[in-house]
Amino acid sequence: MGQMKKRVALAAAVACLSVSTAMAAATTLTPDQIKTTFGTGAPIKSESPGGAGFTIVLNTDGTATRTPKGSKLPTKGKWRVSDTGYCSTWVNNPEHCYTISQDGAKYTVLDATGKPAATWTK
Repeated sequence: MGQMKKRVALAAAVACLSVSTAMAAATTLTPDQIKTTFGTGAPIKSESPGGAGFTIVLNTDGTATRTPKGSKLPTKGKWRVSDTGYCSTWVNNPEHCYTISQDGAKYTVLDATGKPAATWTK
């Protein structure tokens, strides 16, 4: 193998290692971590993949509010931890359950299929 091919192969290996390390950096929160990180009554900034913004509050008693960005009228709901994450119900809608993956200060809320439903920041 020529010197140039060795350099290209080395660069490709380093790139793959960097991607693997970045992907490994994200960790899934346990239900207890969700409770202590988010179930405190402190506001959470939430943004959907489509760009809709909300402020969410998950209270320690299992009640919740979700206020659209620019509004002062919150929607009331309930939340709870599940075996693998947390579940929420808003108004008369059915319950939906999620897992939360953390990568630094960013939290990605994933639906039951593993698709991102929102990004949260504290």
